[in-house]
Amino acid sequence: MGDNVEEYYFDIRNNNKQEPDFPKVNLELKTTGLIYTGPDHKRQAKERLAITSIDWMSILDKPFCDSYLYHKMQKILLMAYDYDKSQKNVFDMIFRVIGIWKIPDSDIPKLKRDWNTILKEVKEGKAHEISSRDTKYLEAATTGKGHGETRPQPNSAIEAKPRRWALKSSYVTTMIAELANQQAYEQIAKDENEENLPIEDLVQKRFAPYFGKTKEELKDILHINCSMRAKQFYAELTKKILGINTDKRIDEFEKANIVVRTIRQNKNGTVREHVSFPAINYKLIVNTNWADSSLYRYMTSLFLFVVFQENQDNQYLLSKLVWWYPTNSDMKEARKVFYATKNLVKNNDYKHFPKVSGFDGKGSHIHVRPHGTKKEVGATPQGTFEPKKSFWLTNKYVKSIIDKV
Repeated sequence: MGDNVEEYYFDIRNNNKQEPDFPKVNLELKTTGLIYTGPDHKRQAKERLAITSIDWMSILDKPFCDSYLYHKMQKILLMAYDYDKSQKNVFDMIFRVIGIWKIPDSDIPKLKRDWNTILKEVKEGKAHEISSRDTKYLEAATTGKGHGETRPQPNSAIEAKPRRWALKSSYVTTMIAELANQQAYEQIAKDENEENLPIEDLVQKRFAPYFGKTKEELKDILHINCSMRAKQFYAELTKKILGINTDKRIDEFEKANIVVRTIRQNKNGTVREHVSFPAINYKLIVNTNWADSSLYRYMTSLFLFVVFQENQDNQYLLSKLVWWYPTNSDMKEARKVFYATKNLVKNNDYKHFPKVSGFDGKGSHIHVRPHGTKKEVGATPQGTFEPKKSFWLTNKYVKSIIDKV
């Protein structure tokens, strides 16, 4: 789409120049696909937004604010269209949001931190070990071309994959919302000396005064209006602690793709519940690949587990925060469970989804189980209705994650 818009609408010949597409006004042109997910039909960017290629041998020559990357993404003409996999002709896809986006001043320190994280790896001769998990907003993404191709890197005889600077899809989603005038996001208020704090440290600092408090105490202290049994209670609790209005999304969490889950640990340390993901859309999953699936999006998220620990009086106290990124082995397991589930739905088999026992009987981190009440059903590709189910992380695995902290 990007190449076609450049050449046939703006009359820009396809090129690999480092300068912005409209150099006289320092404006970069980018297109991105939109997808709609979940029961609320939430609009999201389909994928990351590639900005410019990385030259490993010259990347260390300039600081962030003098780099080609910063120059190209300072001001972007972003054109977002509804991505339709079944549509054979890209010219028939419909543009929904178009506007000029500028980097928010508050995001520059975070983008710079991601830049420096990547540069540190390159300085240490580890460009071949770079992972998207290393950063929050910006990443060094593989190009998708030249499979098996490698390039020389400084400070190491080992060659690295060719990569390009890209804004993560979660960040691009907030760019689109901003251009569409959807005022759904609010930033965590910061003092001057907190602007450069990593998000983990900032959140820990906000939660610190509330550790050791019961749910009842927190409800009173934070003036939470909803019932403690309500689904949104813990979400409101987190927002109140971070100083976010309850009708807003947390800007830093949305941009960095941070998923919050509340965990209750019993006196003996066992975790009470399995951790769920949204219900499986049976009609959608049969036409979805792993990399485009909602499960993949969750398994590439940074998780924040807000842990409540049971005391001797059978009360649950706010205990600690645990940050977790799914590992490569977690991703492999999730992928295996995803395709097994997809094939069962295709074959009209809704009774043999992957269980906690796993494929080998020795147990799995991820499984499929009912979602919501028994009465909740979802439409199937076969034209029938089946009880809603979703992918889950097992409680034993969540316990092992918490125990490592």
